[in-house]
Amino acid sequence: MMLLTMLYNFAATSYFDKAFTLNYVWVFFAMYLLNAMLDFYDMRRY
Repeated sequence: MMLLTMLYNFAATSYFDKAFTLNYVWVFFAMYLLNAMLDFYDMRRY
């Protein structure tokens, strides 16, 4: 996921004149939230 973010930022700055770059902190929080939701879902199954 972080590599995809780096690739997106590279493409955005190379081809679109720094239109919008994605901050790595938001990607980290999104992965953290997704992991928490999957953990809660897994706990409910048992």
